[in-house]
Amino acid sequence: MKSAWVVTAAVLAVLVSTMGAVAAEPEPPPGSSAACHKTAFALIAAIDGGDTATPQYGKAFTTFVATCGRKFVLPLPASRRFRYLSCRDKISALVDLIDNGQIKSGTFARARNAFAKMCAPH
Repeated sequence: MKSAWVVTAAVLAVLVSTMGAVAAEPEPPPGSSAACHKTAFALIAAIDGGDTATPQYGKAFTTFVATCGRKFVLPLPASRRFRYLSCRDKISALVDLIDNGQIKSGTFARARNAFAKMCAPH
C-alpha cells in the first residue's frame, strides 16, 4: 500500500512540474508591445510605491526609453525634480498608446521623450 502512495506522489510531481513548464510563457522580445507594456507597468508600480531611486526603477526606465517605440535619439537633460503625478500620468498615457497599437508612432515617441526627461531615476 505504501508503494502505491509513492508511485501516486511521483506521478503527481511529474504532472505538476510539466504543467508548470507548459504554463510558463517565454519573455516577449525587447521593444515589442508586450515587453513595453510589461515594463510600463513595472514603472507604474515603482512610481506608486515611491521606489524611483532604486536600481530596479533605473533598469526598467532605461529599458523602456531605449527599446520602446522609435529610436530614442536625443539625450535629454533630466528634470531637476521628480513629479509623481506628472510621471504617473505620462506613463499611463504611454500604456494607452501601446494598447491602441501606436507604439511606433511619432505621438508615442514624443510622449516617451517627455516621460524620459521628467521621470528619470534620481
